[in-house]
Amino acid sequence: MVMSSLDDLTIVIPSFGRQEFLARQIEYWTSSRARILILDGTPSQMPIQQCPENVEYRHVPVDFFERMKMATELVSTKYVALLGDDDLYLPSGLSACINWLDQNPSDVGAVGRALYFFFQGGRVFVNEKNPESSNFPGSVLTGLDRLRNYYFPGKIGAIAYGVYRSAPWKEAVRATYSSQYSCGYVYDTYLRTTLTYSGNISVCESITWMCSGENPPIQDSSSFNRKLDLINWLTESAWSAEREAF
Repeated sequence: MVMSSLDDLTIVIPSFGRQEFLARQIEYWTSSRARILILDGTPSQMPIQQCPENVEYRHVPVDFFERMKMATELVSTKYVALLGDDDLYLPSGLSACINWLDQNPSDVGAVGRALYFFFQGGRVFVNEKNPESSNFPGSVLTGLDRLRNYYFPGKIGAIAYGVYRSAPWKEAVRATYSSQYSCGYVYDTYLRTTLTYSGNISVCESITWMCSGENPPIQDSSSFNRKLDLINWLTESAWSAEREAF
């Protein structure tokens, strides 16, 4: 199969306080045809002599919500993919996802297979991540069908980390980060739900996402409160006003 070029893809990388991993990203993507958009919320700007032509580094010390909304204004390519600052995508997997979307115009996104990697004793270890992920059943045709069947056996794991058509991705991101909630896990749920409703998302049989186990989740001054569990947020009266707004 002929692999698609990455010219039509922007990879959005929001970051805070982990500029050593941004340096790794810049080096990793130097020869890529994809456009790399780094939105660094760290108080101090990263010292960069010169970025490769395909990498745009923006020092924007504003909260995560503003940086994500900013990304929706800066992405101009046909396709977009969100990436953690310490994670990686395999170009071959991205190409496979783009191939799929080019051939299946009714799909809004394609998610490849994922591996989880970590370092121990100077060695790199890799495990499968979400190996059970599979496509929606054939009877699932509408947005409501997909939401009703979201937790079907073999559900797509880590649905945000794939290649999406830019228009529905932007709509999902704007909807997700337009309000602030006391529980950080609400945003994961909101983004997955909005993307799932917007159109069919398929699983490509190509390793695409390399999920890093090197760091805990980013915690900047505007970061999500991960100490409040989603179940508690959904059931406790203290958060009833937020639930109604949600």
